[in-house]
Amino acid sequence: EILGYTSDELIGNSIEIVNTAFDRMQKDWIEEELEKHGKVTFEHKYRKKSGDLLPVEVSAKIGEYEGNEVIQYQARDISARIKAEEDFQRSYKEILFTQSLLKAGEQGKSFAQLNKKILDGIAELIQPSASRLYSYDSRENKLTIEAEYLNSKNRDTLENLAKVKIKTVVPDVKNN
Repeated sequence: EILGYTSDELIGNSIEIVNTAFDRMQKDWIEEELEKHGKVTFEHKYRKKSGDLLPVEVSAKIGEYEGNEVIQYQARDISARIKAEEDFQRSYKEILFTQSLLKAGEQGKSFAQLNKKILDGIAELIQPSASRLYSYDSRENKLTIEAEYLNSKNRDTLENLAKVKIKTVVPDVKNN
């Protein structure tokens, strides 16, 4: 249900419907842990029917079914935990930022110095979110959408919006 599929859509099909690719090192580590300990727990992402990614914690263990060795996988949604961790980190950075501003004020820093600290702090708080969404190559005047978790509709909307915004900020020298 959480992935948006019905039971009929999943039963009898490959896990590849929802599974995202592992890098070689992660796959080797999982196989090694299963071989050594007979079980392993790791974080991964499943692809929902909508195309969005769902962070999951996967527990795998070696078992037996009808006389054959099998690997049993169980996955649980960890998106709430990840959001809570991100919120905690952001709150912690905001507290440090506020403390830094208060200290600068107590030290008699000028308005210009305080303003620079504020802008630097805002940039630091916003940058991680922005870098998860896109990267910009100024040499090629090209915006690349980096966020895997954006579904295709959101990705298209962001790309179109970015093209309009970039043309207003970065002039297209080829057409001038």
